[in-house]
Amino acid sequence: MYSRLKLIALMSVTAIFSLSLRVYGETPSRLLTQNTSLLAQNSIADADKLFEEGVKLHRRGQYFKALEIYQRVLKIRREKGDKARIAETLNKIGQAYTNVGENDKASPILQGSTIKLLKYYSKP
Repeated sequence: MYSRLKLIALMSVTAIFSLSLRVYGETPSRLLTQNTSLLAQNSIADADKLFEEGVKLHRRGQYFKALEIYQRVLKIRREKGDKARIAETLNKIGQAYTNVGENDKASPILQGSTIKLLKYYSKP
């Protein structure tokens, strides 16, 4: 019971941080620097489209398909160094693992995403 409550608390915290990205106007285009190439922008845009596709699958209960897409998105976002979106993607991966009952995998991923978001937002 305690581990389940801990997992729910982690999911709640990471979801709040993920939503705050949207509330405070942080969009992928704003996270880009002026010196990024068109190719980098396209990759980030592709990752965002894939991410939305994963979210739709997740909402329909197709968690394993969503996990596959989230993994692809995570790879792109790590290549581009998009730290806030990496945390957002890890959060979704953790949620999907929770939905399929793999709490042992979900917990460290959710903890990692929470730590990344805290580091991202605590920078001056």
